[in-house]
Amino acid sequence: MQGNQVSYQYPQTPRIPRLGRGAVFLLVTLAGVCAAGTFLTAHHTPVNWLATLAALGFLLGINTVTYEYPITGLGAPSADQMAPHQHLSSIITGDGAATAFTVVHNWGLTAQENLNAFPWVEYENLLISGYNAAPLITSKNPNNVVFSCTAFTGAGLRVRMQRPWTPLR
Repeated sequence: MQGNQVSYQYPQTPRIPRLGRGAVFLLVTLAGVCAAGTFLTAHHTPVNWLATLAALGFLLGINTVTYEYPITGLGAPSADQMAPHQHLSSIITGDGAATAFTVVHNWGLTAQENLNAFPWVEYENLLISGYNAAPLITSKNPNNVVFSCTAFTGAGLRVRMQRPWTPLR
């Protein structure tokens, strides 16, 4: 003799699709950009701008330019700081993703000096990654030089610049 059997079936819950790593990275990046925009509109100090840009650089991929002569640090030299100097030296640290960097010299070169190939730019490979970076100058402006490169990692490249000397500067 067979007894009554009762079977219970739980209702099917909808399945939530899983996000891939790329989608999560994109969401985190967008959230960071929105938070940075909100923060910058509320607090307009230069230190806050630099801190936020550094954070965005970490999220979006930016090669780091560290100045070593005549000033030291991450902040670009001002025109007043560069006025008595004819040379500039900086270390470029690659993040493995970015393919460009800008070195600010703030010499205020004339259009004719830019046409005459100033500032002179010299590279020194500090690591093999600096050699693999294969930097190319994409533009020279009165106050900076823009480079494109192959993505590289580490403090692999030193960039030195020299401006034309005149007795008035």
